[in-house]
Amino acid sequence: ENVRDFAWTANEHYIWDVSHWKDVTIHALYFTDKAEFWKEVAEYGRHAIKFFSEKFGRYAYPNAFVVEGVVGGGMEYPGVVFIGHYGDRNSHTLYGVVAHELGHEWYPMMIGSNETEFAFQDEGFTTFITILVAEDFYGRFNNMYSWTEWWQKLLRFPNADGRTQAMNEYLTLAKTGYEEPVATHSDRFEEPALAGTSVYPKTATVMFMLQYVLGDSVFSHLMLEYYNRWKFKHPYPEDFFALAQELSGNRDLRWFFDQWFYRTYQCDYALRKISSDKITKDGKEVYQTTLTIKRLGQAIMPLDVLLELEDGTKTTLLIPVDVWNNGVMEYEAKVDLPSKAKRGEINSDRRIADVNRLNNTYPWPRIKLQFENTMFGVQDPFAYIVQWRPSLWYNEIDGVKLGAKLTGRYLDDVHQFTAWSWMGIKNRKVDFDISARTSLPWITPLASFGWRGFRIEGQQGFNVNFSKQYRRHYSYAPYQTFSFGFSHFKLKEGDYLLRPITWEPGLLNRVMFNYSYANRGE
Repeated sequence: ENVRDFAWTANEHYIWDVSHWKDVTIHALYFTDKAEFWKEVAEYGRHAIKFFSEKFGRYAYPNAFVVEGVVGGGMEYPGVVFIGHYGDRNSHTLYGVVAHELGHEWYPMMIGSNETEFAFQDEGFTTFITILVAEDFYGRFNNMYSWTEWWQKLLRFPNADGRTQAMNEYLTLAKTGYEEPVATHSDRFEEPALAGTSVYPKTATVMFMLQYVLGDSVFSHLMLEYYNRWKFKHPYPEDFFALAQELSGNRDLRWFFDQWFYRTYQCDYALRKISSDKITKDGKEVYQTTLTIKRLGQAIMPLDVLLELEDGTKTTLLIPVDVWNNGVMEYEAKVDLPSKAKRGEINSDRRIADVNRLNNTYPWPRIKLQFENTMFGVQDPFAYIVQWRPSLWYNEIDGVKLGAKLTGRYLDDVHQFTAWSWMGIKNRKVDFDISARTSLPWITPLASFGWRGFRIEGQQGFNVNFSKQYRRHYSYAPYQTFSFGFSHFKLKEGDYLLRPITWEPGLLNRVMFNYSYANRGE
């Protein structure tokens, strides 16, 4: 009764564990080869069922079976979910997949949306609640990995969290210019390979923004009332949107749902300036502070701006979404403060999906310094990442060369730089190799500009290059690539070369133009 599908499983080699929450029995069925990790799955299931029931409506079935399957990923059915052959000493993937598939018991098993029409209503909503339950189990931050080996700790392996990962995946797609609206009918996505990003992580990110807009208490009421009104019924997106508007006190939220579900507008706010004037007001000295905020994207959002003052205190300024109506692109907010503001940041709680966080802070972007372990890394969409590591080299002329490498990047390919430098122990000669490259999504998609300057073992030079790619679809060919560049090269010392006779001293200047075409299947 009240099931939309069914599945069953049987195997004489299953290990069977059981846990309970109230009148619900959680079963874990798994094989011996992953028993080291799967022995925790019954508890994973109990925690997920409890959390989801308390936050999003009571689990409706007497049993929940979590079954180890024979393929990767996971698949959900009423009362039973199948999980891939997962189990890892460091990654929390097993917990995440178990929680995600059990989350589908809410969306779409009990709240019967239609994935074949609007996949975000089940996959996106489930991704959102999976992030929340993982935060409850492992903590808000650093909840994706547990680094247990001594060498992982020595090399300072970074961690990540589900919220940040979802945001990063969405922003990475957004800057390509090829995303499609979240509420696209499931069989009408032009690029199915990219649809998953809109349906899963972008929807989860948008749900965090809806929570931000409504406030935590109203949002929690919305999710519970969505369950109460639509349990074992078949809601469409408009039903959820209308309920959100109703429970918000009939606020007009059409701007939010239109830009985040039906369009691909991007959000980009910049804190351009903070100025302060010391004045006397009502017999007290105060700092009359003006914040200049620029809207660079089409999407609008209410904003919170965290201000750090010179006396060590902090204060938050709230800017309603209404100030951005009617095409307003720049806004000056004024506030009287007891001390001079020295730093400001738009949306310090990081729920707004701003495509360029580097301009959210004033006077400097947020910078995160890391050790580059060369083995494992994660991307942080909220800061400019600078990594360092030592470097060691040798040749017969310089002897041992000691040096260091610095790299920097934002969102993987924005404002990249690499700087190497070495000094020879024998002759104290210093070599360097410095390069930078950035994609230009705010100008045109799939374009980049870069340069390099170097002096390495008797050779020196520099080059600049611009490239642009044209493609009808991002995920498959055909596509065309144009590039244009200039290169300057000079051989100063031939002693480093294995075959000096093959090299001619002097300058080599080149202007280069390249065109390439990749056809389907190449």
